[in-house]
Amino acid sequence: MGTVRRDLRIGVLGLWLAGCATSADPAPAGNVGGGGSSASGGAEFGGAGGTAQGGSEQGGTAQGGAGAQGGDAGAGADGGSAQGGSDAGGTGGGSGGSAAAGSAGSTSGGSAGQMMSCPATASAGAETVLDDVEDGDDAILGADGRVGYWFSYKDDADSGSTVSLPTASAPGANSTTHAIQVTGKSSSTADYGPGFGFPMLSVDIGGSNGASLSCPYDLSTYSGISLWLKAAGATSLEVLVPTEATTPVEEGGACATNCNDHFAKSVSVNGSWAKVDISFSSLAQGGWGAPATFDAHGVTGVGFGVPLGVSFEVWVDELRLVP
Repeated sequence: MGTVRRDLRIGVLGLWLAGCATSADPAPAGNVGGGGSSASGGAEFGGAGGTAQGGSEQGGTAQGGAGAQGGDAGAGADGGSAQGGSDAGGTGGGSGGSAAAGSAGSTSGGSAGQMMSCPATASAGAETVLDDVEDGDDAILGADGRVGYWFSYKDDADSGSTVSLPTASAPGANSTTHAIQVTGKSSSTADYGPGFGFPMLSVDIGGSNGASLSCPYDLSTYSGISLWLKAAGATSLEVLVPTEATTPVEEGGACATNCNDHFAKSVSVNGSWAKVDISFSSLAQGGWGAPATFDAHGVTGVGFGVPLGVSFEVWVDELRLVP
């Protein structure tokens, strides 16, 4: 990406709106918080101040839904075990019997919300296909617990940058029926170039915005990923593999400061389909963020970054795990 920061956010991954709009039925974009402190938008890899567009879901800030269980344990009128603690979505009291949690000590529905957390373990199994796009939608293959939707992002502070939502278009690589297509313009004055990608495992945390986290997913039994690429307008792309260590805490990761400097590798592209193999051992950070060691036990997504100063059309297909 040249001088472009790998400020690709994955997560509170976003904050996705509930629903499943397809690529032909996009949800509205959400503004990404500066520096990644308050992520919003699709499953964002979007840079600070940018806009992440969710292929299926996106939204605003994470918050608990009205009348949901959660909050600090309180004295429920009907007794029962209090619920909440670390998964609290607000400060409301715990549940009393079967009643939904509300404000402290109340059994009536209130503003407290349930905040889900990432699963303790989620790992890849025998299915190597991440997405072959043959179903024609914007969701990755839901195998071995993976849950994710394609999204795009750009520098929203730069009016010269544009990017489309990832769309399943025909034809695909190797005579297949579909591939993901993204078009746009990458301004030379932008702070970072546009891009797109998907989370490996998003977890709904509820609330009126249907927010979700981008959770770590264990790919340690695999050595990398393979995919097919072609492009017009750009001669190189960065393939990104965000991890728990580079993803902000509030988005499902473990990074506290200077986050989103994700692991990446630059690859050459042209107008003909070409197979690209990315080994995890070949990935490196850009060097501007908090340093980390790549750990395949906690991969949070896959993304693609476009250089500055180009009008582009990018096609991606046949994404697979490599043993």
